[in-house]
Amino acid sequence: IKFAKIRLILFYDEWVLLKEFQNHEAALAKKLYGKKKEKLEIESKIKECQDKLLGKKGEIENILEIEKGIQHRLNELINGNKYEEMLTKIFKKKIKRSKKKSNNDNEDNDGSDESSSESDSDYDSDEEMDSESDINSAEEEEIEEICPEDLEQEIFDTVLNLRLEQSDQEYNISEIQKVIDALKKENEGYLKKEKIIDAALKGFESEIQEFQTLKQKD
Repeated sequence: IKFAKIRLILFYDEWVLLKEFQNHEAALAKKLYGKKKEKLEIESKIKECQDKLLGKKGEIENILEIEKGIQHRLNELINGNKYEEMLTKIFKKKIKRSKKKSNNDNEDNDGSDESSSESDSDYDSDEEMDSESDINSAEEEEIEEICPEDLEQEIFDTVLNLRLEQSDQEYNISEIQKVIDALKKENEGYLKKEKIIDAALKGFESEIQEFQTLKQKD
């Protein structure tokens, strides 16, 4: 009878130990599954972020092609003209963008405001000219934007219009670059999280392996 009781106690202790092993193993497996799920989610976010970056870089490439077209049109227009140097300076002169104040009459056009905001932007006068740098600004001669009498007004006006187009494209690039910078920062954050998750995964996998070895010994 004593022997039977001892065997019963041993069987019970073994069952308790096995149950503890199973519970611990289940807990480790649950943690591992959770981290693998986090890994998949972060990989999806990284891919989405990188796809957006590629898209924005593609937009910039398209704008650069548009700028090449603007420069080509300018060259065809003024090459060989005796006012070529003056017209080139006028074209390169920076103009300051200012947001156009909305009118009450245009309230019903809210849906198209965003898409037309760039083309409807006002440009400030020469006195409010936006200079890129103060270096050598004192040495730059003041450019009068007055069409000479012996220059076709159409040529002069076309140069001004091309400058507006160029300014629009430069503005578009600057806005896209802001989005790119934000996406890069977001992507870096995801990559850091991925490293943390990878380290946790390795830790759980190592712990499970050690546990399996311990369980086999027991």
